[in-house]
Amino acid sequence: MPTTQEYGEVAGENDGVVWLAKKIVADKRFAGATVMFWWRAIYGSKLSNKPTVSSDSDFDKKLSIYNQEQQEIKEAAAVFSASNQNLKEMFKYMILAPRFRVLSVDDSAQTDLLEDVGIGRLLSPEALNNKIKATTGYQWSLFWDEKQDELLRSYYMFYGGIDSDGVSDRPLELNTLMSAVVERMANEIACPIAIKELDTTVENRNLFSDINPRLEPISDANILKIKTEIQNLHSRLLKEELSLNSVELNATYNLFYEIWNERKNSVNKDNYSIVLAHDEVENPDGKYGEFCFYSPVVRFDESVWVDGVIDWSKINNHQSDADSPNTLLGVFISPEQTMRAWIAVLTYMLNDYRFVVE
Repeated sequence: MPTTQEYGEVAGENDGVVWLAKKIVADKRFAGATVMFWWRAIYGSKLSNKPTVSSDSDFDKKLSIYNQEQQEIKEAAAVFSASNQNLKEMFKYMILAPRFRVLSVDDSAQTDLLEDVGIGRLLSPEALNNKIKATTGYQWSLFWDEKQDELLRSYYMFYGGIDSDGVSDRPLELNTLMSAVVERMANEIACPIAIKELDTTVENRNLFSDINPRLEPISDANILKIKTEIQNLHSRLLKEELSLNSVELNATYNLFYEIWNERKNSVNKDNYSIVLAHDEVENPDGKYGEFCFYSPVVRFDESVWVDGVIDWSKINNHQSDADSPNTLLGVFISPEQTMRAWIAVLTYMLNDYRFVVE
């Protein structure tokens, strides 16, 4: 190793670190090592170690997996070297490779050799935050500070964030605390998303299609429309293409139905539930309707607040009146009791493991 002086600190072009870097990059093993370094970041799985005990029952399987990975490393390394060690070219090759893009295999595939291919990766806080915005059109934020993303502020370190100091490794699986963050996220954003989406014109919706939010599951035609919308939500949020008769889709529909049915039977005038009293309002026709509101700061009217709490007697059903508390508070009144059912469906899906894993 060359030096610029016999003793003391070495600096300049002949610095030992610079010399070592040039030697490493010139080594024929450098390209392969670069692929190996980025393997887990791109493919989400660890590289296999070469099996050494030939008497193991699964030796042949492990050897086949190892050899296949080594062949893929060799091919990606060749692309890296041929591009004058352009990392972007290597990334493009690895992302376009079958290991990254595979969706399914045919009957001839040796599925036991593919156990680590296509596995999901837990999204980082940054990635999950972007996914929420991309799929729903909304963000998880406090209603008095809508410019701040809660996942990147209050819950960042709780949900696997790193500070590159005391915490430098990202978790690969959900732990109890992270699961609690996902649950809170789903509970807090499902309500405003459902109300804002469904209490608007179809053209302005980001997540829902053309479903009528007041549609009750009381006829075959209505049930079909509700299931079709649930099918759409499974596709948008969980990337599942389910048939209308699938077990998973019907489980989601049953959740919708049970929430709707429970609320419908709990708020009739003769058997009015104290538990639901705070979010119910009596309509002029004597029926109790589901009462939802959102963005109290953005759509706020002092007249409905008395000593810091809402005076529910001032809430009425004149939604067409531009100055009514309903309009100013962002109210959605539904005698059909369907909005909480849609909120429950969204909460259920946003809590799903497949939403936080890609």
